[in-house]
Amino acid sequence: MNKMLTTLFALQLLLLAPLANACAGHIYINPDNYGFLGRTAIKLAGLAPPEPVFKIKHVPMVKAPLGTEQELVVEYERPWFSDDVSVLLTSTAGVKIHENIVELEDYKGTVNIRFSLEKNGYNSISLKVSGKHKGEIVNHSSIVYIRAKKTEPAESIQVSAR
Repeated sequence: MNKMLTTLFALQLLLLAPLANACAGHIYINPDNYGFLGRTAIKLAGLAPPEPVFKIKHVPMVKAPLGTEQELVVEYERPWFSDDVSVLLTSTAGVKIHENIVELEDYKGTVNIRFSLEKNGYNSISLKVSGKHKGEIVNHSSIVYIRAKKTEPAESIQVSAR
């Protein structure tokens, strides 16, 4: 009986450890909300998520009229010792992207992504930045949600016959 309880206890510890590790992604603290000393302490303690190697910055949501071509501006920054860095663009069925792959040749800059909204509804564009850094392939993903802009009805024109 004692061996069985010990075995069950050991199995429970082995099974709970991966679950606790999976929850670690939810307990990270945003170091930007604290001062210099607090931010440093949080990073040293390992409570902050790791910074992405390839940094991209864009708006989280765009409003676009149906059927017209629009541009999404994405700022990027990549480290000096990185090679073959590109952005793979995928979208939902309601969005038409004019280019699927954009190469990031400079170390810092902006990229204009041309798209047109074809259907109203839940639409998005996924950006997956991938490339080599220090001999390893590194990926970073981001998403932009697209919503249809409401068009105002044209003013009614009254024509009178004389």
